[in-house]
Amino acid sequence: MDHVERESVMRDIAASIARDRREAQEWAEDRDEKSYKKSLKKVKPGDTKAEVLRKLGQPELRETLGPVLYGYGPEKEIWTYIRPSGDTVVTFRHRKVNSID
Repeated sequence: MDHVERESVMRDIAASIARDRREAQEWAEDRDEKSYKKSLKKVKPGDTKAEVLRKLGQPELRETLGPVLYGYGPEKEIWTYIRPSGDTVVTFRHRKVNSID
C-alpha cells in the first residue's frame, strides 16, 4: 500500500468514526428524552422536592419566591427543566409540588 492509498484509508476510517459518534450521540439524546418524558408522567402534585429530583434530576433553573421560613425553606419555588421537546416548569409551595406546566 503506497502513501496515497494509506491516506485515503485513514480518511475513510476517520469519517466512519465521526459518523458512528454522531449516531451514538443522537441515539443517547433520543433515549434521554424518552426517559425524561416517562419520568415526567410520574411527577404529581404533592410530591416532595426529593421525589422530583429522583424522578427528573437537577433542574436547569431554580427560582425562589416569598419569604424563607426557618427550617422550611422558601414559601414558593419554581424549577425549570429545559428539554428539546419543550420546557417543563414545576412549582413547589411549602416544599411540595403545587403544579406542573
